Amino acid sequence: MSTRRCTVPEISVDEIRDFVQTQRQPFVIRCAGRNLEIVKRCSSRRRTADEEGVDTADGNSKERIATGIEWLAEQAGSTRFRVFVSRPAQKQQQQQQQQQRPQQQGTDNLPASTFTLDGTDHPDAILTTSMSTEMTLEEMMKDENWHCRYMVEDDLISTDNATLQSLVPLRPPSPLMLQAYGNADSDDQSTTGTLRKVKQRQLFVSFGPCQTQLHRDCFDNFYVCAFGLRRWTLLPPNESLAREAGSVSASLSPSSLSSSKGTDGSGLGLVTTTLHAGDAMFVPADHWHSVRSDSSSSVALNWYFEPL
Repeated sequence: MSTRRCTVPEISVDEIRDFVQTQRQPFVIRCAGRNLEIVKRCSSRRRTADEEGVDTADGNSKERIATGIEWLAEQAGSTRFRVFVSRPAQKQQQQQQQQQRPQQQGTDNLPASTFTLDGTDHPDAILTTSMSTEMTLEEMMKDENWHCRYMVEDDLISTDNATLQSLVPLRPPSPLMLQAYGNADSDDQSTTGTLRKVKQRQLFVSFGPCQTQLHRDCFDNFYVCAFGLRRWTLLPPNESLAREAGSVSASLSPSSLSSSKGTDGSGLGLVTTTLHAGDAMFVPADHWHSVRSDSSSSVALNWYFEPL
């Protein structure tokens, strides 16, 4: 039997509280994060010398082209991040692999050579520091020896880079936070007010086709795509996918989901969505999920909260 697949619902701001507090279901709000500085700056590919504070000889500003990742790398400077990298591969080898294993049709599919972030494509593996290396974003951009690279900054509070901290706000963009956890009639965003405190902030940067393992988190997650595309596949927490009780990693690999069956013998209840720059998403705690990026680059950020 084929897998049951549908799309994550797109809701209005007025429905946020019900989905977060009562239904406990994933949802998407298009463009809810478009006013975040990191979204606006990463999505803007043209910057002038004036914006950079550079004086030109003739007194006129000169335009230069910068991708979103280049701009972010400039802000990050010498800050070193934890980066997961695929095995070294030359472009010619990559092309041969793609010819031997052609990409499936459809916008929701990735090349067969997609890099799975557990480092082994083993469904029980979880990300560990031993699978990663430290480098700056500039090094990550320029090292073309690696076919795919995926940066994870787990806790922005710990970084010494004040600019980078400011790019990922302390809280999700209003009205997401206010409607979900706080007083919708108040702009108070202090940690001592009616709003719930953020447990953790994260920043993600990818180069090349990358895919996370199928896993679950113990926190509620507000997620914003800041640049490029992020494709999500989610399953409800009642699917018995863990090999051991309490495991955060599923016993299935993402590539096997379409042919697997749920606890009732039918296809798994998958829901999917593609996030574009500025789109926001809520993922309740314990929902199984896998996140993919395409062959170009992408940036995303999230905020974790204790589940209601």
